[in-house]
Amino acid sequence: MTGDRKRIRKIWRFFDTRSTPAIAVISNMEGRHRGETSEELGQTFGIPIRVTIPHEPALATFQAGAAPYLIAQKGTEVRRIFFDLSEDLVEYLVGLHDEHEDEEDF
Repeated sequence: MTGDRKRIRKIWRFFDTRSTPAIAVISNMEGRHRGETSEELGQTFGIPIRVTIPHEPALATFQAGAAPYLIAQKGTEVRRIFFDLSEDLVEYLVGLHDEHEDEEDF
């Protein structure tokens, strides 16, 4: 838990010093290790998109050179999560654009 917070704070400071917003916390293989969830960390730091990618043992054995895992494994939870993430990112960016559409430099 403490390590997760330290990593997020370090990343947060990096973005903050560059006036760039952090828009997502993505926790890969969540549930495999102890610690705060992406939801908890996102709420703590005010990050709007919070994604949990469960541990998927099949990814470790997937053959290089084959079709990408997300295309080949159509029925998996991981595939659904990545597609949901892409929709969330597009929605966030469209909203951000709409919010700033009157600004010339946006």
